Amino acid sequence: MSWLDFLKFEGRSLSFLLALIEENQTMKKTITLLSLFFILACNSEDDDNSNPEFVEAVSGWYRLSEAYTDEALDLNQNGELSANLFDWNHYCGGAYLLESYFVIIQERFLDDISFDIPFSGKDQNLNQSYCIRNLSSGYPIEVNEIEETLVMIQDDYWDDFHQTHFHARVIDIVWEKEVIYITLEKEFYQANGEWIETILYMTFEKEYFEDEN
Repeated sequence: MSWLDFLKFEGRSLSFLLALIEENQTMKKTITLLSLFFILACNSEDDDNSNPEFVEAVSGWYRLSEAYTDEALDLNQNGELSANLFDWNHYCGGAYLLESYFVIIQERFLDDISFDIPFSGKDQNLNQSYCIRNLSSGYPIEVNEIEETLVMIQDDYWDDFHQTHFHARVIDIVWEKEVIYITLEKEFYQANGEWIETILYMTFEKEYFEDEN
């Protein structure tokens, strides 16, 4: 049976059912009362299990304020070592500056988090052998409105994806009031053509825009 045939069949069935209900007012009233009871029960359950204040506190945009590694790197190919990624001044063409990196948690989709990851590599267009650019990604999370917690949900697919495409693996995601901490195992491409493994710590602070209270 095709989808069109299925829809036609379902339409005839629905019309027949509505005709029966129209003829039997008692059944119609009963179904109406049962529907009302179901709606009220669902609303009551939502009220018991929702925490709009916490959801509002968690959701939103968070701007990168700190990014540093567990060991110093020669970020700018000048022989000077630094663990602070904000000291990096070699950006690939069209790349975001670090202060334009964001975490996004959408109020309607609290089961994942979106964030920018710094990636170092070659920029063939600008003939730069060593520069940094942003890559956008995400990871599954669980927001518990009752316990007021946010935790990452380990996921093999995303772990493999990050390792393959970003030379990274998410270790931890922590939410504290208006701040999100993301920790990654991260490989950075060095000017000598080798990858170096580090632990990258990123701190994102909640951003409030002008139209927000």
